[in-house]
Amino acid sequence: MGKGFKVVLIILLSIIAVALTGILTLMLVRGTKFNLNFSMKLSENLVEEKTIEEIKDLKIDTNIADVDIETSEDEKVTVKLYCDDCENHSIKNNDAIEVVLKDKRKTFRLFSKGPRIVITVPKTYENNIGLKGDVADIEIASLKNASVNVELKTGDIDIDEINKASVKVTTGDVKIGRVNDLVVKATTGDVKLQYVGNFLDIALNTGDVKIERLNINESSKIKNNTGDIKIGTINDIYVDAKNNIGDTKVNTNDRKSDIVLTINSNVGDIKVG
Repeated sequence: MGKGFKVVLIILLSIIAVALTGILTLMLVRGTKFNLNFSMKLSENLVEEKTIEEIKDLKIDTNIADVDIETSEDEKVTVKLYCDDCENHSIKNNDAIEVVLKDKRKTFRLFSKGPRIVITVPKTYENNIGLKGDVADIEIASLKNASVNVELKTGDIDIDEINKASVKVTTGDVKIGRVNDLVVKATTGDVKLQYVGNFLDIALNTGDVKIERLNINESSKIKNNTGDIKIGTINDIYVDAKNNIGDTKVNTNDRKSDIVLTINSNVGDIKVG
């Protein structure tokens, strides 16, 4: 075996090893079910559709379907389920509107079209949305009078506007335009907020927290193990910021205020104002 051939073989084996390491890492990040989908295409196969005239709470349960909640001028709720290979799906009108979509492909999914749930509610919708999922991206349009409770293992959450939100996610980013009351419990991912209008409670292990404008009326807190915390404009509140490793800079602080924002960080910079 020639020296040149050995060099080429070593390079090829190294590339394969790096590729396999990347795939295994992605599998671990995506969860124990190893839900991989290298294609961004979503299913166009409509398996169930229902329009409900009564405005009720929503309860959504899925394993790997993306969820899109839209608004319209109509005073009714429309639910559409798309899936190429469903294990179970249903839309039930009980005390709440209960939506279930389970995909059969719980293991490796390569170049397949992902299942999705599309729900349209009135712009004036003011009920609660409960959502549980394993691997899913969630998008919610502006619902300034509604509330949402999300429990998600892996996936990103993008909300234009909501009154109250409670989010628990293992791996994924949380992005919200406007929210009044917010609770976020996350392991890995960034939290990006444009405006918080009343109360805030964020507990994050790894990731950055960025808030453009904070106008709270109740004492709130942000706790982050590893990552930067940056807050732009704030109202007249007292900011009690502490970190172990990193820079802390608080440009606006009212020590006489009864409203306290407590910020604790282990590793990362803190900047307020």
